[in-house]
Amino acid sequence: MKRSLLLPLISALFVSFPSAASMMKFAFTGQITQVENDASQVWDPVELIGVEVTGYFLMDVELASHGREETSFYWWHNIDYGPGALVSSIDIANQTYFISGENDYNALHSGWNTNEYLEYYSGLDQFSRPVTDSLYLSDNENIETQTPQGDLYFDQRLSISFSDSMNDFLQDFGPGNGSVEPQPDWLQTFIWENDGSDNNGKAGTGVFYYNQTLIPLSGDRDSQFDSSLRFNLSRVVASPAIAVSAPNLIWIFFCAMLILYLRSDHYRETKVT
Repeated sequence: MKRSLLLPLISALFVSFPSAASMMKFAFTGQITQVENDASQVWDPVELIGVEVTGYFLMDVELASHGREETSFYWWHNIDYGPGALVSSIDIANQTYFISGENDYNALHSGWNTNEYLEYYSGLDQFSRPVTDSLYLSDNENIETQTPQGDLYFDQRLSISFSDSMNDFLQDFGPGNGSVEPQPDWLQTFIWENDGSDNNGKAGTGVFYYNQTLIPLSGDRDSQFDSSLRFNLSRVVASPAIAVSAPNLIWIFFCAMLILYLRSDHYRETKVT
């Protein structure tokens, strides 16, 4: 195959690859209001009260759009037995805590342990009165490791909840693509802000749990870390996330073939000259 034909072929294959799934980012800012350490100290309560926290949730829109319409204004989705829709992160005093989806599947027990929860309120109640728009996101990570000392359990959980009783900042959920149940439009963008003024109709809180427990062979439970941190939300921004497609194996294969071809072609030209 000539080089002039090979390059367009590679380009066509690259263009024909499916694009990355639609992703949304919910970036939040808040101030710490409470710190608890029930075992060894993870965070200093004296130093952190009032300190700003920032973080985000990344949502795979397709995976999030399989929830249930409980009422005309309330929708929920508990993702427990399959890949999670969320990836999250929180920055606390220059320390970043990250919850990925890498441990949603527990290979040790050959089962899923995703435990993500989404709640969405918007629309009219049974008396045709508007309900308070509200959104709840909860991400979770559980890691179990077998050690010579016993089973080591590591758990992180990040949740935020925010609402506005005076402004309709969320769109009502409706028919979803490929879903029997109505679904929220997760691609909607918004900026939710709470300046803390009285009677503004807004409320927003968050909590982050951090736990590490060792269960020795003797069976006694040893909670090495068991801490929680609560915060009030001041700002949440929902915007499309820039998604980068994962490398495609076919693309990698053809790139490798292209490199080998060019090298061999160069070798033949060198040999002829």
